Amino acid sequence: AALIARRAPVWRFEFTDRGAPMLGVALPRSPDPGFEIGAGHSAELNYLFPRFSNTSRIDGPDLTGASAELARRMAEMLGSFARDGRPVAAGLPDWRPGEPLRLEAGRIAAFDPDADHHCAFWRRLY
Repeated sequence: AALIARRAPVWRFEFTDRGAPMLGVALPRSPDPGFEIGAGHSAELNYLFPRFSNTSRIDGPDLTGASAELARRMAEMLGSFARDGRPVAAGLPDWRPGEPLRLEAGRIAAFDPDADHHCAFWRRLY
């Protein structure tokens, strides 16, 4: 991302709504894996495209509560980005290119992914 950001603005985000619908949307409802999946790959698509289908047989559910509010804020940012080239929304932090934003139900805020994901530890191993 850093290499690309030198040539064009890049907005980084981490989608972390642990209540994101996954079983029956991105993954089959059965068999249940037996553990919390959390916000898996492509889970944010149902937030930007209501009732999004990953397959022709599975439709995403309607979102409720904090997840529905997160979806509304994400759509506001995406609309702003399409209209003005900057993903902004009222009441949210100023999101500058290259500065990661964490999108989670009940909270949208800047964060340090290197610290949060212990990247220094992993860099020492590889």
